[in-house]
Amino acid sequence: MSVLECPDSRIRNMIFEFTAGLELFPLLSLTQKRVIRKVKTGKRIIAEIYLDRVNLKSKGREKLYNEFEVELKSEGTPEELEAIRSFLLKYYNLTESLFSKFERAFLFMEGLPEKTFMSLRERAFCAQLAAQKNVYGKQAKIIMELDKRQNCKELSVLLKVPQTEIEALYSKFEKERLSIFPFTTYKEKDPEFHLQPGKSYVLKKETKSVEFKEWDPENLLGYYGVDKNTAEQSREYAFALFDGLFICHELGQEERKLLGLSAFLKDIGISVFPEEKARMSREILLTHLIKGLQLHEILILALIMKLQDPCINEKKLFQPLKVTIQNCLQVSRIKP
Repeated sequence: MSVLECPDSRIRNMIFEFTAGLELFPLLSLTQKRVIRKVKTGKRIIAEIYLDRVNLKSKGREKLYNEFEVELKSEGTPEELEAIRSFLLKYYNLTESLFSKFERAFLFMEGLPEKTFMSLRERAFCAQLAAQKNVYGKQAKIIMELDKRQNCKELSVLLKVPQTEIEALYSKFEKERLSIFPFTTYKEKDPEFHLQPGKSYVLKKETKSVEFKEWDPENLLGYYGVDKNTAEQSREYAFALFDGLFICHELGQEERKLLGLSAFLKDIGISVFPEEKARMSREILLTHLIKGLQLHEILILALIMKLQDPCINEKKLFQPLKVTIQNCLQVSRIKP
């Protein structure tokens, strides 16, 4: 149907915003025919099983496949689900899929292989990291090539990395996944990745410091497509307030510098995700090193960006700060 016929005005407006009003055309078609059966233990319905006949169409190509799903219901237990899984894998010629139907459809549309040890999220993360000209970029590139079923021996010759180290990297990734990179993973609904200072990995036996690309604030603005004139105006307003209220806050030049930087970079996340500009700005500052800044200054800038989030209220702000201050006071009482 036409976008104009979309009954939900919120969705219709969102589509118009993304497409600038241009006409849409189909990239991918996914249809399925489903047979449903219930799995019971006594009178309890512990699960539902689905046998799906899936049809994918994209760019003149078509793919048909069958998929068998088991969904645990409220009366069932994880142990019962695991028993069903084990039974199916033992007695039927089935293999488990790492991907949802939509993910498999995306792979089909892009012509990517399904037989892979990486999830789409891991592949997207490594694809971005592979562009970095450092040891982490090289590791990401190796993992992506391995994911394409590239032979370790051939890859060793191609990238001039010992085969044993490629095999060791593959083994480490299988066990630790993305945490092999110098990033901290937060186990929340939406995991995030941040630079983890002090953690280093090298492909060669000799130890050496790894250098990350450092950014000038102006170059970072340009990279994310933010208007420089608007950013400079924000910085001038911030400096005017800082200087005019000096008699009240009595802060120094270091604080003035950080305030200017935060005002200059405050809209940097708007091109990534306008609805979560504050969060995206914080993520960018935590993963792009600004020239001349120390670690504590980067963290202060990230905190300032977080405070721009409209969801942050007085209670949410001061409770963690109160705990931090108490911990600092306890540490200060410990004699060396």
